[in-house]
Amino acid sequence: MLQIENLSKTYRLNDRDIEALKAISFTAQPGEILGIVGKSGGGKSTLMKILRGMDRFDSGKITMDGITITPDSSDEEIRARMAATAIHLQRDFALWTESALNNVVRRIHSRKTGYEVLPIPENADYDEMYKEGLFYLGLVGLEKKASHLATILSGGEKQRLVIARQLAKKPKVLLLDEPATMACPATKQEVLDAIKNVRDKLGLTIVVVSHLPEVHNYLADRLIWLEKGEIVAVGEPREILNRFMAGIGKPEPLAPRRNLGPLIKVRDLSKRSCQVCKGEVLDVLRIENLNFDINKGEITSFIGNSGGGKTTLLKIMQGVRMPDAGAVYYRYGDEWVDMLTYSPHRMNVRRTLGVMYQEFALYAGETIIDQIAYQMGIKSTDVIGYARSVAEEMGISEKVLDIIYAMADMS
Repeated sequence: MLQIENLSKTYRLNDRDIEALKAISFTAQPGEILGIVGKSGGGKSTLMKILRGMDRFDSGKITMDGITITPDSSDEEIRARMAATAIHLQRDFALWTESALNNVVRRIHSRKTGYEVLPIPENADYDEMYKEGLFYLGLVGLEKKASHLATILSGGEKQRLVIARQLAKKPKVLLLDEPATMACPATKQEVLDAIKNVRDKLGLTIVVVSHLPEVHNYLADRLIWLEKGEIVAVGEPREILNRFMAGIGKPEPLAPRRNLGPLIKVRDLSKRSCQVCKGEVLDVLRIENLNFDINKGEITSFIGNSGGGKTTLLKIMQGVRMPDAGAVYYRYGDEWVDMLTYSPHRMNVRRTLGVMYQEFALYAGETIIDQIAYQMGIKSTDVIGYARSVAEEMGISEKVLDIIYAMADMS
């Protein structure tokens, strides 16, 4: 059983105290799926990190698997709690550049060695560990992707692989922070079914944080509504969600669309990615002969199954990944600039592009204003002009400078 009593956490920022959690108390029974819902900034992720042992708290106590933790607990006691839990953090993948199966086997082997290294074939448990790894991949619907590199999996598939790795720790409590937000509808359902299977087959206590009502309706036995660090209500998921959603206004309609002509043109774009495994060529991705325009002032959405090529397409359009064939043109003034072929104007186009990846790229320890100031600086005309003058002095070609500038949008 997981029991939380009067848990409080305060952060100190710029001579000001911010109460992230305010004396919250709740329990989660063995085999129960406990959902947590609330607006952004309500304390959900802070709570999950404290439960995992990644963050200290100021007052209260946590009892988990017979271990009680207080603010005065030793590092050894906290490590014992961490051994009893596993966590899947929001958009935090931390995967090895190896096959999906090897990623899980490393975690299985670490139960014995204390660090993630692949077992050698001479290991007495070698075959058993790989069999166990396939079992965990099967729980999350990735058994057919066992030989695929983790780096080429889609965002939703990476989330499921992270869950499989966490299960390989054999935890007593599984903490899931937004486990299905980056998955397509079909993949999301597979993730949710896998979580239920894990509970049913392994008897784990599972705590799920999600903004998605359908996740809690499908998974949660009970639901906690956490708002501004306080528990507003605990109870039956549908009842709590109705109250939570009642406070959210209706979406505003979009303004009438104006036809201002194309700003981006994609022409005859093709990209194939494959992996050779055990003599078999596996098609990982196939984009063929894409043609479309995106008009100025227009919001264009791409929809498709996980692994369908949406992220790859955006990276090609951004000019940081090359296709096998085709072109991507951006209108810059009166000219059309091909983002896939070097020209002096390509860096000017890059300056006008803003990119947000599935995985957040933020600088640890930096304030919000510093994060924004950095981006404003790197995208300013002054910075480009200064970089060009320095590059000229150092004998760096404009083409190399263009490649360096592209790196600013790759993280």
